Amino acid sequence: MFAVIFGAALGGIETQQKAPAPLSGNAYSQPSDLPGLASDLQQAITNLEDPMLTNFMPPRLLAYLAATKRQELSLFACMSDHDALLALIETA
Repeated sequence: MFAVIFGAALGGIETQQKAPAPLSGNAYSQPSDLPGLASDLQQAITNLEDPMLTNFMPPRLLAYLAATKRQELSLFACMSDHDALLALIETA
């Protein structure tokens, strides 16, 4: 996780991206449509295909991660919210 954060930060510095405005207050109570954040798991999986990520992560690793998350998404779609939560807690 830290490799992704630092890689993205370094990529932004190297390409001279403008940093977003800082958040104030409780970040969890902010709108869910903040720029740069996926609104759901499907969008997060799609974001793994961003070519910028291959600048600091091996493409095969990204492909495996996306495949794993697609499998989880398919599995959780067949479960109730309660059962999905229990499955996540049991594997943590």
